[in-house]
Amino acid sequence: MFTEACEYLQQGNPQRAAEILKNLTHNDSSWDEAHSKLGICYILLGRRADAINAFHGAIKSNKNFVPAYSNLCLAYAEEEEFELAVEVGQKGLNINPEYLPLYNSLAFALKPLGRLEEAIAYMRQALLLNSNDISLIENLGVLLYESGEKQEAQSLLEDVVRRHPAQTQAHRTLAAIKRYQNGDPHITQMDKLSQSPALVPRQKADLHFALGKAYEDMKDYQLSFKHYKTANDIYRSTLSYSINADQAFFEAIKNTFSKDYIESHSLSKKESRTPIFILGMPRSGTSLVEQILASHPEVQGAGELNYLEFIQFKKHGITRENYELDFKTLSEGTLETMAAMYLDKAYSGVSNEAQALTDKMPHNFRYIGLIRCLFPHAKVIRCRRDPMDVCFSIYKTKFSGDMSFAYSLKEIGEHYMLYEDLMEHWKKTIPDFIYDMSYEDLVNNQERTTRSLLEFCGLKWNEQCMSFHETKRAVTTASALQVKQPIYKNALQYWRNYEPYLDDLKMALNEK
Repeated sequence: MFTEACEYLQQGNPQRAAEILKNLTHNDSSWDEAHSKLGICYILLGRRADAINAFHGAIKSNKNFVPAYSNLCLAYAEEEEFELAVEVGQKGLNINPEYLPLYNSLAFALKPLGRLEEAIAYMRQALLLNSNDISLIENLGVLLYESGEKQEAQSLLEDVVRRHPAQTQAHRTLAAIKRYQNGDPHITQMDKLSQSPALVPRQKADLHFALGKAYEDMKDYQLSFKHYKTANDIYRSTLSYSINADQAFFEAIKNTFSKDYIESHSLSKKESRTPIFILGMPRSGTSLVEQILASHPEVQGAGELNYLEFIQFKKHGITRENYELDFKTLSEGTLETMAAMYLDKAYSGVSNEAQALTDKMPHNFRYIGLIRCLFPHAKVIRCRRDPMDVCFSIYKTKFSGDMSFAYSLKEIGEHYMLYEDLMEHWKKTIPDFIYDMSYEDLVNNQERTTRSLLEFCGLKWNEQCMSFHETKRAVTTASALQVKQPIYKNALQYWRNYEPYLDDLKMALNEK
């Protein structure tokens, strides 16, 4: 029966495999491998809570069954329980430090915590055990890219695509690092590979995103756009997305967080720990603003924290469908618990000398009302940039998170209009709570804009904020390389290079 379940799993039928494995574990609760396989089935079925229970069952059956630790580490990380994931992963390595998948699992869990140096150390340790493991080499290359170690990252990723051309994510990351010129053999390799019938849509999209970047470097904007459009069309075809769901959710947020609700539900307790929230549309300058602030000795940049969503939807059972009703029935005690949970998670890795912490999750613009309720004394910085530049920059980027709107010019524009409408609501409801930070002002007058930013945050002037590109810290977003350079002006009005192809975006934004 176990073999039959494994065959069903291999054939892409995790539902039938899970039914068999559930019976097997019911009849023999000490069967570690059956529990672990059941957990894998649940992961594939999107039932992560059940998967976590199954992996725990495997460990309970056999505390030395290391594959279960690796799978449990990944499952916890997917549930955004990153600290638990790291704890489980390290326990597994203590049992068997030669189990290579655990190193990848641990790195995956450490990265969102901003602990890139530890993740890189684990990858290097794993490669000492097996220097030919291609997934380890690729993951190390990506981590080095995000930590700003461009030269070594490029060398590793070039090795990956030479030895294993079908590792298409490596091509895409390599393209982000390189500056292409005519005749680069990597372009020929990717172009040929993109036509292979053996590739799945995601792999083809990776290659076309990379080719779009390559031709962009060579200023062949027509061919560049052709590849960007192909990449987006392919990836969009794999997603089920409707702007209607976002529209309904944004309306629910506005209905929930009225001026009266915010005034009557704002917590009175003043926290000693004061977060700085940097938010706005993706690609609007949030990474740059965080890098500037994180260069100040009294600030620690925490990156994109998903904890506001985590405490709402996963810890307190709030749903998008019943958002307004769920919040209207919340007690003050529950809001206090939410605030404490956010702070405990956000500050878990903060060094003692850092007096402030930045959370630069762009999508937190949805939750400014909640931020005002939980942290009335928090600082909220809204990053603004030319809408056409923001939206086209989104279109050029393959995102790792939930960005289903990002692969159609029309849908990006529609989403942007929803964002602007919600920001208008916040401006009317809590006008003095939000600081508008213009990307264009920062580029054109760096010192004046930086001084104003620091003053808003209650920070003294520090010259290190002007040389932010020299600050050594991990940046795990699409802006990883940009924030390691001084401010440059060539990104202003960059969309005009592609203007003949952007009519759908202009129409969605009501631009002339």
